[in-house]
Amino acid sequence: MGQLTTRRFAAFSLPETIVALVIITGIFGIGTVVLTGTGRTHLSAQQLNAVNLLQQYADSTRAQKLWTSDSVAMGEFVLYRQVDIYPGYDSLLRIHFYIYDANRKLLAGWQSIVRADE
Repeated sequence: MGQLTTRRFAAFSLPETIVALVIITGIFGIGTVVLTGTGRTHLSAQQLNAVNLLQQYADSTRAQKLWTSDSVAMGEFVLYRQVDIYPGYDSLLRIHFYIYDANRKLLAGWQSIVRADE
């Protein structure tokens, strides 16, 4: 009759498997955090162009001292400037700058305060 042979297969022990699983899970967790973080801070090329154009518009407003409300269409964007007196100070003006795309979606906006006598 044949003889039964018992073979021992080489395998990892339970603690080694748990350590490997913890390391792999940590790597995937860190990767997920990095990928979701970069996705939220990403600005499209259109938004970057809009912010740059709005900054130029605000700079020219200050240089030319145009303290009136206005709107200007520049290519695919519409820029708005809203000027009002700063509450409680007649010598200060608050200027709101906004830029919208062709679909009337707000891309960027901020406000600036200037002296009215400049």
